[in-house]
Amino acid sequence: MNTPREQWSSHLRCLAASSSSAIGLGTLWRVPYTIGENGGGAFFLAYILCILLVGLPLFIAEILIGRYTRRSVIPAIQTIEKGRSFWEIAGWVGIVASFLILTYYTVLAGWGVGFLALSLTSPHSGVSPGSFERLVHNAPASLLCHLSFLTASISIVYAGVRRGIERWSLIVTTSLFLLLILFVTYTFFLPGFWQAFSFIFTPDFSKITSSTIIQALGLSLFTLSLGQGIMVTYGSYTGKNENVPRLSLFVCIMVCLVASLSALATFPILFTFHLPSQEGIGLVFTTLPLLFAKLPLPMLFSTLFFLLFVLAALGGSLALTEVVVATLMETRNWSRKRAALVVGAGIFLFGLPNSLSYVLTDWADGKNFLTLLDTCMSGWILPLGGILMVLFVRNRFPKEIAREEFGSSPSLKYLFPLWYFCIRYITPILLFLIVWKRLLG
Repeated sequence: MNTPREQWSSHLRCLAASSSSAIGLGTLWRVPYTIGENGGGAFFLAYILCILLVGLPLFIAEILIGRYTRRSVIPAIQTIEKGRSFWEIAGWVGIVASFLILTYYTVLAGWGVGFLALSLTSPHSGVSPGSFERLVHNAPASLLCHLSFLTASISIVYAGVRRGIERWSLIVTTSLFLLLILFVTYTFFLPGFWQAFSFIFTPDFSKITSSTIIQALGLSLFTLSLGQGIMVTYGSYTGKNENVPRLSLFVCIMVCLVASLSALATFPILFTFHLPSQEGIGLVFTTLPLLFAKLPLPMLFSTLFFLLFVLAALGGSLALTEVVVATLMETRNWSRKRAALVVGAGIFLFGLPNSLSYVLTDWADGKNFLTLLDTCMSGWILPLGGILMVLFVRNRFPKEIAREEFGSSPSLKYLFPLWYFCIRYITPILLFLIVWKRLLG
C-alpha cells in the first residue's frame, strides 16, 4: 500500500516531536535515580559529555539519513546500500530494541497512570506507605494500568503523523516544561535545595569508574532515542529546509536542561527530609509520593507530578511505537491502522512479564524481569545499536551526500568537517572502548 510520505507541518512541530521523543521517561524518571545511584555530580558531568561527544554526532547522522532517504530505518539502509545488505542488522537491532523497551516503558507509564488516579481521588496525596506494593502485586490492577496507557499511545499513532504524533508532541513538550518549572520553583524554597544543587552539579571525580561511564553512555543513548531507528524515522518526516545541525543541537540542549530540571525537582525534596538518594526505580513510586504528604497542598503536588510523569512517558512512547509501525508499513506494505493495532497487541502480550514482574519470583541477583530487561537494554543493546549505526554512517553513507544534507542550511555548513571527524573517529572509538570494557567485565 503506497501512500504519500507525511511530513512535519512546521519547524516548531518538528522540534516538539523530536524533543518529546528524546525527553520521555528516560530524562524525567531515569536520570534522577541514576544520578543518585552513581554519586551525583561526577556521573552527571559524564552523562553531559556523552551527549555531546557521542549522542549529538549520532543524532545528526540519524536525522540526515532519514531525511535523505525519506524512509524508516530498514528501508533507509536498503536505499543507501541499493538493496539488501549486512548493514540491515543495524536497523533490526534498533527495531527490536524499540519494541522491547516499549514492553516495559508502557508498564512504568501505566503505573504512573495508576498513581495519578490515586492522587486525584484522595485529599492526602492519594498514596500510603504500601501504595506501590499493593499496585504492582495486584495483577489485574497492574494490567489495567498498562492497558490504559498503551491504548492512549496506540490511538495517537493510529491517527498519523500530523493528526496524531506532532499534535500531541507539542502539547506534551509545552506541558512538560511548564510543570517542571513549577516544581523547581517550589523546591527552590525548600531547605535542602542548595545541598541538592551541590550534589547534582559538583563533581567528585573519585566516584568516576568504568561502570559509571558505561551507564552514562547508555543513559545518553536512551534519553536521545538513539540506536533504535527512531531519529531515522523522524528524520524521514523532516523537510529539506530544516537546519539539521541546529535542530539536533537544540534537542540535545533541551535534554540536558530537562535532565537538570528533573534532578532539581527531585533531590531537594530528598535532602530536605534527609532521605537517601540511591533509591532506584522506587524513587518515583515509593519515596516521592510519601514525601508529598509532608508538603503543603499534597494532593495538588502529587497530581501534578504524576501528570508530568505520564506526559513525559507519552512523548517517548509515541516515538518508540512509530518506529516499529513505520517499519511494518514499509517492509510489509501494511496500512498505518493495521500496523498500529498489531504493534499494540504485541506490546501488551510481550509486556505481560514486565507488568507482572513483581508478582513473579525474582529472576537473578534479586532483580525482577523488568529491572533485568531495562539493564540489558541500556547496558548492552542500545550501545550495540549505536555502534552499528555509527559504523554504517562511517563506512557506507557517502561523504558527499552527507555534506550536501548537512549543508542544506548554509548557516552551519562550516561545522561539517568537525561533525564528520567526530562521527568517523571520536564517536565510534568511545563507543567501542566502552562496550569492550563492558565485555571484559
